[in-house]
Amino acid sequence: MKKIMLTLATLLLVSGGPGAWAHTDHDHDEAPDQIKLELKVGKTGATVYAKSAGKNYATAGATGVLTIMTGNTKTDVALQPGADNTMIAKTEVPLAAGTRAQASITFANKNTVKAELVAK
Repeated sequence: MKKIMLTLATLLLVSGGPGAWAHTDHDHDEAPDQIKLELKVGKTGATVYAKSAGKNYATAGATGVLTIMTGNTKTDVALQPGADNTMIAKTEVPLAAGTRAQASITFANKNTVKAELVAK
């Protein structure tokens, strides 16, 4: 009889305890979007393209800085949102393919991405 009562008491404790059942309304810590940046040079500056999971990542409302590194010199250039998934950096001197840069972009949803890039 003691074994039956002990078993019933254990079952009652286990079934009534918090966390014993999964609920659909839990807050789950989901991984933030993995945003990848790519730098391409143009005649009047550079364009940074943002993608997430292979799709364009909207840059409307984003702000950022592109730090261009040439030799021992670093030059900061403001990034402005362009069409769809682009951020535009206007420079006085055209950049060459292979130029190294660092981009820091804060998107409208407050995600911030920092990346070291090599211009294509």
